[in-house]
Amino acid sequence: MPTDKQSRARVTMTGPLERIRSYFAEFQGSVEACRSADDASRPERLKNAYGALHRLRDRYMREKAKKRLSPAQQAPLEKVFEKDKFIESMMLVRQVSEHVVAREPIQLWTPDNVPIGLVEASAGEMFAARTFMVPRTEGEPRRIDHLQWLEVAKRRINKALDKAMAARTR
Repeated sequence: MPTDKQSRARVTMTGPLERIRSYFAEFQGSVEACRSADDASRPERLKNAYGALHRLRDRYMREKAKKRLSPAQQAPLEKVFEKDKFIESMMLVRQVSEHVVAREPIQLWTPDNVPIGLVEASAGEMFAARTFMVPRTEGEPRRIDHLQWLEVAKRRINKALDKAMAARTR
């Protein structure tokens, strides 16, 4: 069993992109767990997937803050983690899962960049099933398919990570 000193040494030897990739692997696994979830375990697995996505984004932000990424590596990751409105929306959905109450309506964005003004939602309702009808500030309710959204996020982040990894080898 490794000591704390050995664990710290391993983390130090691991590059920033490898650390981000390991968090991505956790996120991927949580999305796969959602796919196989039964009705009883679905809410917790969905919440776990959004939480894993948040931890992945947080890992990227820490690596960026410590200036461990080259500009070429950072560019594709910044695009997905900081400038993508859909991914930003996924962080807001996570807040609902943790019962964080917003003082104003939450603005979600679909994978196709269509805005959805979310008036109010309870975590119990939002995560009870794979799909959820979102009460909107304007217009008819809109359906969110959690698994579809998580898969889109997974593809976008994987593409950004691949570009960052390619930039490392140039």
